[in-house]
Amino acid sequence: SETHRKRSDIFCHERYRSVLKLKKTAHDPSLVYFREMTLKPHTQHTISVKFDNGIKGGDCNFEVTNFIVAPDKGLDYTIKL
Repeated sequence: SETHRKRSDIFCHERYRSVLKLKKTAHDPSLVYFREMTLKPHTQHTISVKFDNGIKGGDCNFEVTNFIVAPDKGLDYTIKL
């Protein structure tokens, strides 16, 4: 994975081998990013993250809803910025 910064935005490039359905979970409200995403396998995706209120980094937290680890619970996934 790669992370690129551009002014107050960040672009994360991630590669996967299967379809991932991501749903945003608890996070710092100063990090602005999409609530839900579907990432296709063997492709590169750019996730745009905006920093508000002068923050310099944080965690983008997701649940992978199609990778079940317990009843009604998807895998927790975090991109650290």
